[in-house]
This record gives sequence, C-alpha cells and structure tokens, in this order.
Amino acid sequence: MRHLSIILRQLRRSSKQAILFVLCVALSLSTLTAFSGFARSVSRALLQDARKLHTADIIIRSYDPISAPLEQALAPLTADDRVQRVNTHQFYSVVRPAAGDVSVLSALKVVDPGYPFYGTVGLASNRAFQQVLEKGTCIVDRALLDRAGMALGQQLKVGYTTLTVVDIVTSEPDRPLNFFTLGPVSLSMPMTLMPSDSSRRAHAFGAMCC
Repeated sequence: MRHLSIILRQLRRSSKQAILFVLCVALSLSTLTAFSGFARSVSRALLQDARKLHTADIIIRSYDPISAPLEQALAPLTADDRVQRVNTHQFYSVVRPAAGDVSVLSALKVVDPGYPFYGTVGLASNRAFQQVLEKGTCIVDRALLDRAGMALGQQLKVGYTTLTVVDIVTSEPDRPLNFFTLGPVSLSMPMTLMPSDSSRRAHAFGAMCC
C-alpha cells in the first residue's frame, strides 16, 4: 500500500506527463497491432495468389536448354497426364517495323499453347489470349507500338522473322514478378522465332500437377 500511495502521489504531481506516457504506450500498441494485421493480410494474399503470380505449380528456369536427364525424368509424368507442361523462352532483341527504320529494344516471350495455367493474359480487345495468338503473329505492349510508330495489323521484324501484330497486351499474371525490364514486352508462339534470332535465351517451363 505504501508503494501504491507513492505512485498515486507522483501521478497527481505530474499528471500531464503521466497522461502523455499512457497515450504513447497506447499509440505504440495500436501501431504494432495495425502493422501486424497488415503483414498477415499481405502474406495471406500472396499465398492465395502464388499460383497466378507464377502461372504454374512448378517452374524450372535455365539459361541453357533443359538437360536430357531432366527431360527423361519428366517424359513418363507428362505421358501419364500426371503433369501438364508448357515451355517458354524469354530474351531481349531489337525489333523494328517491316516498313520503317525505327528500332526498339524489346523483351520477347515465346510461349507454348496452354500458357498460362493460372491467371489470364489481358488483351485490349478483351478476346481470349489462346484464340488470338497464332503462328506468325505476336501481341505487344502499347509502348512498343508508340515507340515504333506502328498500329495493329502491321508487321514487326525480329531478326529475319516477320510477325503480324494482332493485339495489345494489357496485363500478364507473372509480370508483377518481373520488376525490371529493358523494353516493352511482346509475346509470340514457338517455332515462329528461329534460334538464330537470339544468342542468349532464358529457357523455362511451367508444370501443372494433376
């Protein structure tokens, strides 16, 4: 009781400081609680959207072609339909209009039919990505068309290959993971761009486990 009376006497003598101390403690606890809840919400959202951000359950990336032993290990899984596979190739290349001299450095992505497993590729026309992209065609960022002075339906040259621009990409499910790119993105189908068009590619494939 003696200590309690001393504490009460001190509080009465310095009531303003005591109130300020209590407010600071309350504000600190409220801030910690708010940030903790925000962190949990962000973590929960990332976990829920992980598939969309990666566009697949499993992704293997390499700057060299996928090794033969790995291909052999995957063959039985894909043959039994236990794993569905989509190959992608990403690289940088200078592109230009077929009828023009303007050159633009672009980040190119060559994808197999079926990409992406999760999420959707948004197009300016609101059409389905799988129905738009065909062999000999590409979809590009609006920025690429603006820099090259091109319009939809015109032809774009990538090395010795000529592609027809059929739509404008507005969003990609895996683009938030690519914070830095050297140029606007363009997407095309496999076997449209020949290997000689780029000396360095990032090989990757995504797998959906069934």
